[in-house]
Amino acid sequence: GNLHDPRTAYANAQELRQAFPEGYLVTWQGYGHGLKDSHTSQQGAGILREYEKSRDEKKLPEYTNAVAKYACISKVFHYLDTGEGIRDGHT
Repeated sequence: GNLHDPRTAYANAQELRQAFPEGYLVTWQGYGHGLKDSHTSQQGAGILREYEKSRDEKKLPEYTNAVAKYACISKVFHYLDTGEGIRDGHT
């Protein structure tokens, strides 16, 4: 679900989660409709690598909307690839 999506209510995502108790509800706290343009390509991986490199070098990383989108959608793809659920409260 997306907390700030003008087209779809977050309450709908919560209702679906209740209807499918074995499923997972991933909440995106960003803006816009869904995670389209989430840089899931090599570009997205590069964005995340630069963020992690800055963090590892003890520099203040730039946490952009692109980094956040890629980090979120990569968790979903990991679940689809492996079947490993997404931990509650994961950020």
